[in-house]
Amino acid sequence: IPESNGTSSRDLLARARQFFMTGDFASAAAAYEQALRAGADPGATNQRRGQCYERLGRKAEAIRAYTAAAQAFSARVQANPNNEAARTALEAVNGALNNLRG
Repeated sequence: IPESNGTSSRDLLARARQFFMTGDFASAAAAYEQALRAGADPGATNQRRGQCYERLGRKAEAIRAYTAAAQAFSARVQANPNNEAARTALEAVNGALNNLRG
């Protein structure tokens, strides 16, 4: 995948989702990384990156991505304790981290 070269984070996320849905997790992870550099939401995008790396068996990278997602979601929950979407996402990411860490 070439560098983003001005491609919007939205376009990169669409490309990443397409790779993910077809099972091309390596290309999806790379596209999610580009989307992050282009300004995509760090919580959801890192969560998806973590899922890609997990499916690829790249445990350390999955843990790093999920940890970044957890930090983003945690900041949202701290800023607004009533943010149920962020709270639910944080629980999911923490569950994935617990599974990976055994």
